[in-house]
Amino acid sequence: MRILHRRNGFYTERMFYAYFRDNNFIKDFPQLADGLMVIPLPVEEQCRGVLSEPLPNLQLLSGDAQFSEATGYPMMQQWRVRSNLYRVKLSAITLSTDFSKVLKSLTADSTREELLAFIQQYGSHYISEALYGSELTCNIYFPSKKSQQQLWLQYQKVKLNSVLQKNPPVLQILQFSSIFAYLNPFQQ
Repeated sequence: MRILHRRNGFYTERMFYAYFRDNNFIKDFPQLADGLMVIPLPVEEQCRGVLSEPLPNLQLLSGDAQFSEATGYPMMQQWRVRSNLYRVKLSAITLSTDFSKVLKSLTADSTREELLAFIQQYGSHYISEALYGSELTCNIYFPSKKSQQQLWLQYQKVKLNSVLQKNPPVLQILQFSSIFAYLNPFQQ
C-alpha cells in the first residue's frame, strides 16, 4: 500500500505492508487491509471549494503588452475543490517486530546518533487516520479586474437566491464556465 504524505509543502511517498486475510469490504471501495475501518463522512463535509484572491496575471503582463487603467489588466484566480468521501482509520496500531525490537533498545541512555538512526530508518511519526478522496485545481483567467468582479457578483447572486430558497448553494461548473467564456476574450 503506497501513501502520499504532505509535510512542510512537500509530498513524500511511504510504503506500508498490509495483510488482506479478512474479508474487509465496504460498498464502492476496494478490499481493505486488516485493521482498517472506513467511516463515510457527513454530506456537509464531503466537498469543499476554495477560491483564491484575484492576482495580476504576470505571464500576460510581461513583454510589449500595453494595458491602461481604463481597460484594466489581466487577472488570475486559483479554484481548488477538495472532495473527501471517507475517513480511513486504523482500528488497532500494530508495530512490526523489527520496529518493536529497535524501539525497546532505545533508552534514556541512548545517544543522539542512535535516535537519529532510528528516525532515519522508521520516520518520526505514523499515520493513524487518512482521508480518501480527490482534489482538483484549476486557474481561472480574466481579461480584467472588472470582468472578475462581475463574475463574482453573479456567483454571489446565485448563491444568495439558493439560500433564500432553502436549497444548498450550488453553481454548476458548466454555468461557471459559460459565464467565464462570455467574459474572457483571451480564452482559446
